[in-house]
Order: sequence, then structure tokens, then C-alpha cells
Amino acid sequence: MRKSIIIFLLFIGQLYFCIWGRYLFGIYLNPFFLFSISTLIAGIYFHSVTGNISKPRSSGRYTRVDLIFLMLLAVSLIVSFVLYISLFKKYNGTYIYSDIIPQIDALYDRFARGEQPYYPVTPPSHSPFPVYMPLHWLPVGLARMSGLDLRLIGLIMLDITIVIYALFLIKRFNTIWSKALIIIMPVLIPVAFYLSPTVDLTLNFETPIAAYYLILGIGLYRRNIWMTTLGIICCLMSRYTLFFWLPLFAILLWVNIPRKQNLIVWASVIAAIFLIYIFPFALRAPTAFLSGIKYHNGAAIGQWTYVSDTFDLGIYFAPHMKAIFSGDMEHRVLCARIVQASVMLFLFFGGLFSYRRIRAKVNFYDFALGSLYLVMLCFYMIGPLTYRYYFLPLFFITVLLCARIIENSEADGLDPRYRHPV
Repeated sequence: MRKSIIIFLLFIGQLYFCIWGRYLFGIYLNPFFLFSISTLIAGIYFHSVTGNISKPRSSGRYTRVDLIFLMLLAVSLIVSFVLYISLFKKYNGTYIYSDIIPQIDALYDRFARGEQPYYPVTPPSHSPFPVYMPLHWLPVGLARMSGLDLRLIGLIMLDITIVIYALFLIKRFNTIWSKALIIIMPVLIPVAFYLSPTVDLTLNFETPIAAYYLILGIGLYRRNIWMTTLGIICCLMSRYTLFFWLPLFAILLWVNIPRKQNLIVWASVIAAIFLIYIFPFALRAPTAFLSGIKYHNGAAIGQWTYVSDTFDLGIYFAPHMKAIFSGDMEHRVLCARIVQASVMLFLFFGGLFSYRRIRAKVNFYDFALGSLYLVMLCFYMIGPLTYRYYFLPLFFITVLLCARIIENSEADGLDPRYRHPV
């Protein structure tokens, strides 16, 4: 129970430093606290899963306590949903407050008209080139068909995924305390963003991305290759960040599961890329992806040169790199991207080296889940441009890491006769 309390407090600390830490520690010191507490969670996680490759315990059926906690989760999500409805009504002029939702709307509307959707969008202030992948903006169709606010559609998608998470995980835990933590942690994330002074989730459409990453994380947690494959497709077709984790996972998969399953997994991923992105969009606009990347890089240069609202959040190391590097802002942003790319390469090769050393002591799915967390954490905190809502998917991966730590800690106290074999 002591380890469970510690890991829960670390999770609370991660949320705190991301959303409110700058008010206490400032924009230059707070990122070090956020990064330190986040890497500490990763360290405890890897220590927990190393030497513990047995299958987690599962009762096989829901107990009365499980059903009570599932009902409490449902009530909590409904309350959260109602709170967000009121917040969305307060900020109902999304075309005034945000340039993200107008871009997503434009992409879907162009697609619905049969157009090639990837060309500049013209909201009131400027003309951004949309960089969003298809599974990020296609859910707009659900909003069009239902007549609901697009942000509510994203929240529903996330809430459904949280319920799936609870249904899969609640049976694995034995004590009321551990079951309570498993239910509380995912609910605290939207509550924390609701209380955020910058109302991040009202001005963007990040909730589907969080839902996709939660699906991927659940697949890795459960060691289910098909759910993992679905998660990979959803994440890759909604935001390209996952690309930096995929090579390591591909190698882990290649050396751990049969070749036939490998071929089916990657054939499914490649087919999805062609069917969802390349055939309908990329072939019609071959330069769109690079144009989007160029626009995003220009946005980073603009932040470093003129506007510093993301710097003021105190959630990443861009202000430090801006101070360290010399030259014009374009050169400094380039240096920051080089640092970011170097860290991604280090995580790849470091991951391979580490896995080779502990391969016999760790399940590769558990190792892959921890590696995914580190890639996301470092990509966001060491990049030249990071918005707070980027952390939403990361926090749900944090929940899964914390859940595994609690589960393994709980299993350590069981009589060996009741532990499942490999």
C-alpha cells in the first residue's frame, strides 16, 4: 500500500507541475520539476516490471466491489461531462478563441465536398496550413451527423475509452484501495484540465488523440497484439509523434512473436496508412505533409521571436534552449530540433541496449509501454514548440504505468501459490 500511495502522489505531482507549477516555481525552474517527477515515475515503473514477467492476476469475473467502482466511475464521468458542457457553452465562439477547430472543420468540410482538403485555411487572423492527420479531423463527421458540439464528440470518445480501460483493469486488483486508485486517476485528468486557468480542452480537439493513445496503452498493458495494432493505426493516423517509437517496437515485436503475426501486424498498419492517408490525400497533394511541417516550424519560430505564450506555461525546455543557442531565431529553432532528434535517437538505441540486457527479466510489452511513455515525454518537453494540451495523451499513459506499478506491488504481497505462471 505504501508504494501505491507514493506512485499516486507522483501522478498528482505530474499533473500539478504541468498545470499550476509555474505559479510557484516560474517558467524556468518548473520544467525541471515536471521532467524529474515524470522520469521518476518511469524509473519506478521499469524497476517494477523488471523481474516480473508473469501474467498479472485476474479474477475472471466482476465482483460486487468492481461493479460499485464501475458505477462510481460512470457517475464521475457524467459529472465531468456536464461540467464541460457548461464550459463549452461559455467558450462557444471557437472560431474567435481558437485556430485549431476552424482548421479541423475546414478539413472535414472540404473532404465532404470531395475536395483535396490540405491547403491553407483562412480563420479571422491568419492562414495556417493544416498539419492534422485524417483520424484527428474525421470525427467531425460524427458532430455533423449528431448535431453535437465537436468538443463533446471528442469528450465522448475519451470517456468511452476510459470505461473500456476500467472494464479491462478493475478485475486485476484485489484491494479496495487499489481499485479506487485505478478509477480515480483517469478521472482526475479531465478534472485537472477543467480547472486549468488556460481552459486548454475548450479551444482544441485533443481528446480523440488521448483516446487513441489510451487504446494503444491498454493493448500494451494487456499484452494483446491486436488491440495494440489498432492503437498503433489510430495514433499514427492522428499524430505523427508515434513514428519515433515505432522502430523500437518493431524490433521488440520481431524478436518476440511469430513471423506470421509480425507480417499480419505490419501489413495491417501499412494497409491502413495507404487507405486512410496516402490514397485519399497524399497522392492528391504530395507536398501537403512537408508544407504542414514547414508551417509548424514557422509557428515555432514565431513563438521564439514574437509571442511567448507557450514559454509562459513553464512546461518545456524551449526557453532554456533559446537562451543557450545563438544566432537568429530560425537557427535557434533548428538547433532545438537537432537536440530533440538526438534525444529520440538516444531513446531508440538506449532502448535496444537496455532491452538486450534485461530481456530475460521483462515482458517486451511492458518494456514497450515504458518506452512509449519516455518517447512522448521527451518529444514534448525537449521540442521547440509544445502546447499544454499535448500532455493529455501522455497523462493517460502515465495512468497505465502507475496501474502496473500498483498491480505488481500488490502481487508482491501475495502468497506465491496464487500467482499466475508465465
